[in-house]
Amino acid sequence: MSPRKKSKKEIGNFEEETMTLLRKGKEANECIDLGRKFLNDDPNSAFDYFQKAFDLYEEVHNTMGQANALRYLGLIYGPIQKDWENCLDCLQRAYEIHAKVKNKLFMGEEVHNIGYCYFYLNKYDEAIEHFEKSLRIHQEFGNNDRVSDSLSNLGFLYRKLGNLDKSIEYYQQCYSIDLELGNSHKQAQDLIDMAAVLSMKGDHVEALTRLEEAHDVLNKTGNELGQIKVIEEIKKNITEIENETKLSPKIRQAIDRIKKKFKI
Repeated sequence: MSPRKKSKKEIGNFEEETMTLLRKGKEANECIDLGRKFLNDDPNSAFDYFQKAFDLYEEVHNTMGQANALRYLGLIYGPIQKDWENCLDCLQRAYEIHAKVKNKLFMGEEVHNIGYCYFYLNKYDEAIEHFEKSLRIHQEFGNNDRVSDSLSNLGFLYRKLGNLDKSIEYYQQCYSIDLELGNSHKQAQDLIDMAAVLSMKGDHVEALTRLEEAHDVLNKTGNELGQIKVIEEIKKNITEIENETKLSPKIRQAIDRIKKKFKI
């Protein structure tokens, strides 16, 4: 039995519906472009454009477009408006869309940003869970920039929770990645972060050594402002150490050497 041929009216309706979908899809793309244009100078207008884009993508059943619009809406809710609850909602919805089509690269980005939402909502255990998940996904794709970010975030969170051994472990891993990437700015920050944890652990000599290494890295790149900040941190650490009642010869020797090197 042959399939029934569509009437001219049915064909016309189909063509009209197709053109409407294409028009709305194009309009949604234009809204995304306009939202990005206004993002920094007029976030309220940008928000309206991204919301309109989402609504249009929803009408034409473009789920990838919806996820993209949700990510931009989350960007305004979170970093700009500091509304982390709504930011979290947008990112979770975007994640669910990408999870359905198993787009792990985008899932990794969303999981990473969801981790930030939980951090700013003071839900540290959930933040750790999502940064660890982000770490695994980006390690799988060899995206070492994001691997480094995840490791640094985990180091900070464990430091905040008082798990100093785990914190230093993550910072050391982060430093190794940044060394491999040749990212001097992040290498210096990793060393400064390690110094902060070592100081909290009472390992003052190692803390000063990490700060000295951070200064050397920044000196090679000509980052004078960074060097000044590190020297101020070194001074602060030395003052805290010298306020202790007893200093071992090892600590005294380290302080004298660093004071001489930096003319403190």
